[in-house]
Amino acid sequence: MLGTLTPIGDALATGGPGAIAELAERMWRVTTTATIQADQPATVIGLPDPGLTDLLDSCADLESADLHARIGRLSPTSVRRYLDTGARAEDLLTALACVAPAGIPQVVHYLISDAGRRHGMCASWASAWRRSTRLPATQILTDPAMSGLRPRRIGPAALVCAGDLKTVLATLRGGGTRPLHRPSLALRCPCLQYRG
Repeated sequence: MLGTLTPIGDALATGGPGAIAELAERMWRVTTTATIQADQPATVIGLPDPGLTDLLDSCADLESADLHARIGRLSPTSVRRYLDTGARAEDLLTALACVAPAGIPQVVHYLISDAGRRHGMCASWASAWRRSTRLPATQILTDPAMSGLRPRRIGPAALVCAGDLKTVLATLRGGGTRPLHRPSLALRCPCLQYRG
């Protein structure tokens, strides 16, 4: 019927100021916790605290958000995005443990630990060259996906590549390596170094 109040509207109309305060408290309650599930969603029931929002935005891809819930999904790419800020996998595990009272499922722990282990295996500098005795240069030299970089060996464990730094990093990431960018004063050409 048109012109009829909903049950909430009726309660507000007849309940007085206490009903309004109670409804506002329930509707706009800020939460500081999330539930992290084994299939990797991080779910916040209610309105998330700004700190919780920042954390989840930095390590999970937002799938849905409304006044009742916010769902983000952890993935290798989203965890790598978090690690690209200079943080460590241990930092992310600690931060998530603080906001997930039910704990972090083992599969999510493995996802984050594995991303942390792989992240930074390959480092990139804008410089004439860098040397590392542990660089698996043959892997990059023989990978067809890296041919556009025209990698050249300049030492037993050092390569130089053609292209600007963004292109080199994007190609390396697309090829499955996990490069770190380390700025240098010399800006001649991007070079690669692996850490063991």
